[in-house]
Amino acid sequence: MEKVIWAAVAAMSWLALWLVLRCFYVKRLRRAEREAERYRRLAYIDPLTGVGNLRAFEQRMKALEGGEGSVALASLDLNGLKAINDLQGHVAGDRLLRKAAGVLAANCAGRAEVYRLGGDEFCLVAAGLQKASAERLFC
Repeated sequence: MEKVIWAAVAAMSWLALWLVLRCFYVKRLRRAEREAERYRRLAYIDPLTGVGNLRAFEQRMKALEGGEGSVALASLDLNGLKAINDLQGHVAGDRLLRKAAGVLAANCAGRAEVYRLGGDEFCLVAAGLQKASAERLFC
């Protein structure tokens, strides 16, 4: 009888250990999945402005390629950014880029996506808008 009790105690101990280790593993796995998702998102976001980056723009264009609906694009370039960087410093230039991206994102919210392609170049992408709606949005 004593052997049976010890066998049961050993089995319960192993089960408890297994449950603790499994719980620890599941928590670490979930944390790793959250981190991986965070890095996936960051790979498509311009770190300075918070809008989509060139990689996100290229992915969006590929997704829209050959589609049935209309796509409207607007390309923007901030004139004078080099002069601001030269005269006031890159901190001022970065502030201008963040402000421009914020204004674009606020004005396009829900109607178009904003992407920073590099430097002072931005692109707006609106899919599925009628021509008149796209003209009102971009003009």
